[in-house]
Amino acid sequence: MTPAIRTATRPIGRLDRPWTTASTATVLGPLRAPARQALVEAIARTAARWPESRLGWSIDGAGRRWCRPPARLDDVADGMVTDLDTDPGLDYGRFLTGLVHDERQGWPLAFSVGHDHVAMRMSHAIGDGRALVVLLSRLLESAATGRPAAFPPRPAMPPFAAALGNFFGRSPRRVLAAARAIRHAPPAAQVATRPWSPRRVTLYHRIPGELATEVRRWRKTSASGATSAAVDLCLIMRALHLSGVPVSPEVRVLYDVRRYLPVSYPELHGNFSVGLLMTMSAAMPAERISDMIARAGAAGRPLTALGAGLAFGARALRSPVTAPVRPRADLAFTYLGRPLPIERLPWRAGSVPVWSGSVQPAAPQGLTFAVTETGRAVHLSASFHANVLDAGRIEQAMTLMAADPIAVLTSRENLGV
Repeated sequence: MTPAIRTATRPIGRLDRPWTTASTATVLGPLRAPARQALVEAIARTAARWPESRLGWSIDGAGRRWCRPPARLDDVADGMVTDLDTDPGLDYGRFLTGLVHDERQGWPLAFSVGHDHVAMRMSHAIGDGRALVVLLSRLLESAATGRPAAFPPRPAMPPFAAALGNFFGRSPRRVLAAARAIRHAPPAAQVATRPWSPRRVTLYHRIPGELATEVRRWRKTSASGATSAAVDLCLIMRALHLSGVPVSPEVRVLYDVRRYLPVSYPELHGNFSVGLLMTMSAAMPAERISDMIARAGAAGRPLTALGAGLAFGARALRSPVTAPVRPRADLAFTYLGRPLPIERLPWRAGSVPVWSGSVQPAAPQGLTFAVTETGRAVHLSASFHANVLDAGRIEQAMTLMAADPIAVLTSRENLGV
């Protein structure tokens, strides 16, 4: 039994504070999922040794501090895990939609287990996609072995300072290049609006392994030099275009800013990612998209954007109360790929492993696509507000991508190319 813990509070970091009102969710399976009690014990063990995981902590009413209740960790952990009532595999999109709205547990970080699946709902203030992968995979490892999960040491230097010194200090010329690459968001156009309240939903589709292999082959032969992420973003934009979904030319691409940290820097938990706006269209070839993304990274744009967030963006995002009458989707794209900790999970033999999630849309007209991979398959999730954007058209776009991605990538229909 773990000991009682004292009441404690800690300030929420400036990079985490804007996300206290946002949430993410993820689901994994079919796999050899731990029993509920095994997961509870793993959470208690990890929370006792790694407070930065925020396991068992809550957010105060002002959204500025983490609070740890005066209770035994066993009891706290027990309240964070529920049994799954239904099989997520029946409809992953519907399951994720319900998960982000499930407030039964009331914790910023909560888990569900059953039907050969594990699911997690997390306040975005706890961390980004990389943090989610690390935390969940280590908890599952601890639940399977009965031993404490490994956790990183505290860094001697704040991460942003370490990244600045590592990237710009090694090559002062990069400062000038970064200054030239600074791009301010265009002013918001004045549009007619209507009263609005959130209605977030998530849709899920999978590109089967054999079709995903064809896409990889097409990338090598017809989009030489393009990354997998760029091809996936090209596929998404073209499918939305073919399905009649109006999309803003300003696309937000998520970068993991850990890439700028020294190799020796300890593993970083929390939020250390940033979304960069880029002018793109469905007519753009994947090679050009890839080049734009690479150039922004090489110039240090993600690092300078994160610095701007540190300086000016330390307040929680407020939910708007109006939405555009004639919306264009504000597309956001995050590519999580195939992390090794996910690949190593005890997936059920003979089943297609699924790893997918729901990411909070940034605005009433926000449309966030998250792309993940397991084995040969590619998983697509789209999160948006169904009372603003047309769910039927977005579903059609995802069906096109899952059924014949090569036809979508090679389409020239009304693209002007």
